[in-house]
Parts: sequence; structure tokens; C-alpha cells
Amino acid sequence: MTDEEINEILTKANSFTVFSDFLKISNHLKGRKYWEVLSSVYSRADNLYQFRHILKSVFFSNEPGREFLMSEEDRGIFNNLPDSITIYRGMTEREFRSKSFGISWTIKKEGIMLRKN
Repeated sequence: MTDEEINEILTKANSFTVFSDFLKISNHLKGRKYWEVLSSVYSRADNLYQFRHILKSVFFSNEPGREFLMSEEDRGIFNNLPDSITIYRGMTEREFRSKSFGISWTIKKEGIMLRKN
């Protein structure tokens, strides 16, 4: 699949269809291209909850070049992180008990609503 064909498919997609369109073409994406397209699609997609059962497998692909999921600037920041950082995840009690966590995390505690039920 050429870059032009990939761009044509994904350019026509809106934020609610772009991830499903990625899934349709993902087997044609190899190495660096897979990770770069996934990065672009993931940041554009608005309805990822419906894909929650497949998202982890997409991100755990064996395609080489995983570092291209990040931009060169982001890789520099990542490579300069300390060995240990605190991250946060807002979740339901059900998710917490299941230990089957999603893939969205943040380093910013502000804005996370904390409550006990």
C-alpha cells in the first residue's frame, strides 16, 4: 500500500471512523509506517472506547520500529525521563478491581476527580 493510498483513506476519515479505517489497512502497514500511522490515528480518534478490547493488541504489535510511535522530540523527552515517575489514571471501581486497565494515563494529577463510593 502506497503512502498516497494510505493518506487518501485516512484523510477521508473523520474522528469517529479513523480508527476503524486504520484497522482495515493495518495489515498493509509495516515497521515505521505502522507506528507513525497509528500515532496519527490514535491522536485523531474520538470513539476509542468501542475499541477498548483491541487497542492493547494494536499497541503491542510485533512490528519493528515501535519508537516511531513518538516524534523525535517526544523520544528525546522520553529518553531523558528519570527511572521512576508517578502516573495517574482515572477509572471506575470496577476497572480497578478487575486489574484490566485501559491505556490512557497522565502525569498531571490536576483535573482528576477523586471520590470514594
